[in-house]
Amino acid sequence: MKIGMKEDSNTVDFGHARVKRGEKSGLVREVFSEVSETYDLFNDIASLGFHRVWKKYALWLLNLKSGEALLDVASGSGDLAIKATELVKPAGTVVMCDINDRMLEHGRNRCLDEGKLIPLVKANAENLPFVDNSFDKLTIGFGLRNITDKTKALNEFKRVLRPGGKALILEFSRMSDGNPMKKVYDWYSYNILPKLGELTAGKSGPYTYLVESIREYPAPDQISELLKSVGFSSVRFQPLFPGGVTVHQVTK
Repeated sequence: MKIGMKEDSNTVDFGHARVKRGEKSGLVREVFSEVSETYDLFNDIASLGFHRVWKKYALWLLNLKSGEALLDVASGSGDLAIKATELVKPAGTVVMCDINDRMLEHGRNRCLDEGKLIPLVKANAENLPFVDNSFDKLTIGFGLRNITDKTKALNEFKRVLRPGGKALILEFSRMSDGNPMKKVYDWYSYNILPKLGELTAGKSGPYTYLVESIREYPAPDQISELLKSVGFSSVRFQPLFPGGVTVHQVTK
């Protein structure tokens, strides 16, 4: 399977380029450090606000309940975590986790601006600093494609979830060749998104990487097979925004 070949090689994708396995996480950190201050604005403009709808729908699918503990991996500016706190209160817990200092700082400031006190932890998704069976639910929104060793990260997700716990992965995905929206989507991605990045952040390079990373990310059925291979059950996925975004749901 294609994803297995990439995971086992000495190099991994960084956009359309190939880099040494140990270099990718640092390069990804640089990308998100460069765009941290304008990331929310860019997402709103680039998706016409739809990213907020997708995140709200994802949390609805997760069916969070009062008193539950949620880990939000690759939390970034905290969209999912902030919304989740309303669903698990008053006795529940939400923890934000990200590898990037500047994104965590931005997320912390957003939480404080909205009157939320949410614990933040700097950590690599491939080596989470939590004991086994710590959380009832886990989310990762638009972050899995940036992780170097996806198999290792997914094993970590399963480890920190309690038996019966659920994980939800929200991620961009490549449109199939037969999708009537594919040509428009590709043109918009490669021609408009980098220019929007230049307008909002003053640079197009990071957004060119983000566009390319979507094209290199495995197809939804390959991600499902990977989720099954690490031992998750009830593996299912649903395409959103006709085929450009996918939400995966799994159970430990």
